[in-house]
Amino acid sequence: MSVKRKVLVTGADGFIGSIVCRQLTEAGYHVVAATRNSLNRLPNCQMVAVGSVGPDTDWSGALGGVSSVVHLVGVTHSTYKDSKDISSLCHTVNALGTFNLAKQSRSANVTNFVFVSTIKVNGEKTVDFQDQMTSFRDPDPKDRYGISKYQAEKFLDSVSGMSRVILRPPLVFGPGQKGNLDLLCRALLRGIPLPLSGIDNRRSFIYVENLGQAVVAALSRDTKKCEIFTVADTTISTTDLVRSLAKNLHVPARLFYIPKPILVFAAACLGRRGMASRVLDSLAVDSTEARRILKWDPKFSFNEGLLKTGKWYLDERG
Repeated sequence: MSVKRKVLVTGADGFIGSIVCRQLTEAGYHVVAATRNSLNRLPNCQMVAVGSVGPDTDWSGALGGVSSVVHLVGVTHSTYKDSKDISSLCHTVNALGTFNLAKQSRSANVTNFVFVSTIKVNGEKTVDFQDQMTSFRDPDPKDRYGISKYQAEKFLDSVSGMSRVILRPPLVFGPGQKGNLDLLCRALLRGIPLPLSGIDNRRSFIYVENLGQAVVAALSRDTKKCEIFTVADTTISTTDLVRSLAKNLHVPARLFYIPKPILVFAAACLGRRGMASRVLDSLAVDSTEARRILKWDPKFSFNEGLLKTGKWYLDERG
């Protein structure tokens, strides 16, 4: 296979980054994999250590000869949950770090810049079963992470002269997943009963391999514009999600019923209102534009993604 363009991938050794790097190398791209240090190695990639990402990061050693950039580095609540200054970290890494990389990319004559943002830029929930998140929706970020990603998007929009594609995915699942889905899977494996029977909501998700495909598809854009796409491959209720996860983990879904208002009240008393919203409320995402314009057709079904995810947890347990 002939070698295509040289692509810089930031956060290359992360949950999403390692998948994107593999898919790009399989597609024939020359991948420059940027990581914090040089300890982690990725197959068939040119490794480069860039240290911490922020407004002063020097990307010159990574951008040589690069025509495209995929920017995945970001501070999340799950990775920096113990930090006392998460707001500052989010702004420094997610917003200013993205702005710095975009400006240096333009100066290095990069032609395509793909930024993986978050559906949290749109907001935290949709109202009813007909309401869906799209790129046309007015931004309404609520937490520090979503706000910093929205700031990054605005910075990126201001850096003209190259094609810029922003992807806003919902919760990403797959082998090695982090955050709330990881906590949920481990609770199921421990046999913990969950008061989530009968949650009649609609939440969207995306399998990590399918998100990687969307990134690869976005690299083909050549418009010199800044475009935004919402991407998801599955919409399901929390109750059905738990049952599906349990099935693929080969454990029973120990669900029982507590009325939603009581769950919301209990979560508020425990200072977990945000977590309750992410479990109980709807957040449905429309991917019509991404499928039409990017020609993105997710390869893996929801069940295939869950099967691979469940196998990873079972293999991990030995």
